[in-house]
Amino acid sequence: MSKKLVFCLALLTMGMGVLGCFPAFYGTATIEPGLHCDVGGAVHCAAHVGGTPFRVSPVGIGVRGDFGVKYGLTKFIQVDSRVGLNLAYVELGVGLQVAVPEGPFKPALRVETSCWLPWDGGVFPVVAPALLLGLGDPESFTLGARLHLVPQEDLPVLPDGFLVFHIPKSKFSIFAGVGFFYVPVVTLGVGYKIQ
Repeated sequence: MSKKLVFCLALLTMGMGVLGCFPAFYGTATIEPGLHCDVGGAVHCAAHVGGTPFRVSPVGIGVRGDFGVKYGLTKFIQVDSRVGLNLAYVELGVGLQVAVPEGPFKPALRVETSCWLPWDGGVFPVVAPALLLGLGDPESFTLGARLHLVPQEDLPVLPDGFLVFHIPKSKFSIFAGVGFFYVPVVTLGVGYKIQ
């Protein structure tokens, strides 16, 4: 087994005690010009602290699927759209990402506007700015810190952090997320770059 894969599995194992459910991210901080699509699935378990966002039960176990389309206008700017489905709601989002693609550390800023549409009705508009840092050349890991701004909820700011490991010489990636308003839980996802 490669050293990178062993390192990634060790990080995921250490993080399993503090992971929370948030929309998965299977992309990179690096922007590639042209059209790209990815698909992913995640499993999560969560217990909410300080309320029950989006009218879901205080304890939840579920699965989610995501499909994203992005278009790199240049190596510095990209537009994207995403659809997410889980057991509580449908999520539709559009975003913009800007990046500095030079060197082994690649910073990027991504802003997404989305709507969370619970199965039992209602609309929750969300704005989610994220700071990304791509590591390696080519990018092997993507670190992210994101805020979900949900003005009509009891908890209007929901922060999370995540790590994406891009498996070398493969179109697969592994996602792990940390939600800060949840007791220790697990969210793990696997993504696949279609194009």
